[in-house]
Amino acid sequence: EPGRSDKPAYGAAVDIGTTTVVVNLVNMENGRVVDSLGTYNKQSVYGSDVISRIIFCDENPGGLELLQKAVLDTVNGLVAELIQKNKLHME
Repeated sequence: EPGRSDKPAYGAAVDIGTTTVVVNLVNMENGRVVDSLGTYNKQSVYGSDVISRIIFCDENPGGLELLQKAVLDTVNGLVAELIQKNKLHME
């Protein structure tokens, strides 16, 4: 936020891979990675590779929404864990 200097600003850099998702907590003032967490991509239950997931979406009504929810759950879980672990507060 322009003009904001009273609190540190953080961002999240997200790498969504076929099998894993990694979230880096980044200090937006200096660009340094403060912490990082990763876990398995929850989309893998719908196929072990991208082509399998595309086929799943094609063959299953609502498949795309299931894949979206799975990856959002993965990312949001990692972000929440980083916030808690680093004692940050959302406003």
